[in-house]
Amino acid sequence: MATKTRTKHLTIMFVDIAGFTSATSVMSRSEIDSLLAAFARVLKPIIAEFEGNVVKTMGDAYVVTFESPTNSVLCAMKMQDALAENSKKSPKEKIDARIGINSGEVNIKDNDIFGEAVNIASRIEGIAKAGEIYLTEAVYLSMNKSEIPSAEIGYRYLKGIPEQIKVYKVINEPGFTEKSHRDRVKMAENSNKLSKTGENRPFWQDIRLPIAVAVLVIAGIWIIITFPSAQNMTGDLQLNVFLVNDAGTPIRNLEVDVNNNPGPPQNWGTSFTDKDGMATFYLKQGVYYVYFNMNGFPEDLKRPDPRPVRVSEAVNNYTITIPAKG
Repeated sequence: MATKTRTKHLTIMFVDIAGFTSATSVMSRSEIDSLLAAFARVLKPIIAEFEGNVVKTMGDAYVVTFESPTNSVLCAMKMQDALAENSKKSPKEKIDARIGINSGEVNIKDNDIFGEAVNIASRIEGIAKAGEIYLTEAVYLSMNKSEIPSAEIGYRYLKGIPEQIKVYKVINEPGFTEKSHRDRVKMAENSNKLSKTGENRPFWQDIRLPIAVAVLVIAGIWIIITFPSAQNMTGDLQLNVFLVNDAGTPIRNLEVDVNNNPGPPQNWGTSFTDKDGMATFYLKQGVYYVYFNMNGFPEDLKRPDPRPVRVSEAVNNYTITIPAKG
């Protein structure tokens, strides 16, 4: 007799070892077994501590569900801390994990889970960087923010998901939790000054949003009329350009330009790399060329020629290594 599918609102965590495929290509079977055993030895007690349920494991990957969104993120934070500590004690067992978390309605059948909420959690884990914890807005809104320091990354297109998903990441830095708590207390105090009907609000607060929208619309029309080619630099596909040096260190605050032909870029897409060396563009499908502005380009690095990159997936990641001048 077939088991009936049931649904339940859960928080889903995906966690795996970053770079596992490439790392194991040069490891013996015993080394792989030892690495996976260390991963399980660190993770399983922590999952149990936060009342998580291991749904399944797939090699280096774990799928875990939680009743509490807060517990899921606290569990992820303790996982990352424990893995970092284990790597210090046993360098041969160095493990960098990626963790993605989402909350939503889950389909449950035969001790397995499936559905869009699960797919989103998997995709979020896929874009997370080594050592980091990414979570969706659904988790952020329902978790206890006083216990978890976090920061908004922005909206992301995820493969197979029709809508953009707002993504956050956990900030595990000294002093950030206290600052985040102070900011939230101040926001709460300010919100308490407003009545439910808003009669205590100055009149300009009620009209500033329509005015801002009108200004943005006018500015957008002016840009399209003045720079027709700029229309082609918007789309529903995301291109992430990562810039690193020879040592693999991200290159920050560097202007990156894209164009759809190999000629000099004019009035096209421009973005600056963040602390992870990433510049993001939203484009239509096609082949684009990546340029680097001469103004402000580091004198100790070689400025590469335009690089072609094909944009065809919902999220396209492209890494460029910029060597030092010899």
